[in-house]
Amino acid sequence: MGCNKNDKTNYNSSSLHLAAEYGHFEVVEYLISIRVNLSDKDNGGRTPLDCAKAKQNQNQNYKNIMNLLLTSGAK
Repeated sequence: MGCNKNDKTNYNSSSLHLAAEYGHFEVVEYLISIRVNLSDKDNGGRTPLDCAKAKQNQNQNYKNIMNLLLTSGAK
């Protein structure tokens, strides 16, 4: 049993959206390494980068996620 790296929630959020939104740097790093789509948009039109940007003032982890996404080619 497992999951598909491209699975989405009912809100069209990918695993990368969720990892970025909840500040899981290592998960974001792993998902990038297995080449998930960095530009997917959820039902609200947000990308994973948008999710991290929205919380960048909460702690450094979100800034680290933003930088990782940007250096990996996210827009």
